[in-house]
Amino acid sequence: MSNPRLGIVVEIDPVGVRARVRFSDHDEIVSWWLQILQPRTKGDKAYWMPAVGEHVAALMDEHAEAGVVLGSIYSDADRPPASDPGVHAILYGDGASLTYDKGARAFILSVGGTRVEISASGVAISGPRLTHNGVNVGETHVHEGVRRGDSTTDAPS
Repeated sequence: MSNPRLGIVVEIDPVGVRARVRFSDHDEIVSWWLQILQPRTKGDKAYWMPAVGEHVAALMDEHAEAGVVLGSIYSDADRPPASDPGVHAILYGDGASLTYDKGARAFILSVGGTRVEISASGVAISGPRLTHNGVNVGETHVHEGVRRGDSTTDAPS
């Protein structure tokens, strides 16, 4: 029989995708290395390690000698980045975010001062600079050989 336990990550092995967890409800005992459950590991792959100090749920064997970290748990100190069940949100520690809003049918990617929104109505990009194949196509780009009227222009420079 397996036993679910809640604990705090005290050490991680990013290469082995493992963590050691302290269980405060069991005399502060620290587990041996536990594998971290991932959503995919063959062909399509995912990788996401918990941070040291993160609150996690683990499934341990009946003697607490082996187990697996099932995932992280929100707490009063660490709140979720969204509260709408129609929103899938990832908020990174540096402030970058990736959100999909099912109601709005929109993906939003934000990094620093740059934001990209992809929705059924199109793509909206805002930020300090926009390039395509290394060429500035943002609001500060310049065209050479422009004549007033209905003629076409040269490529941006």
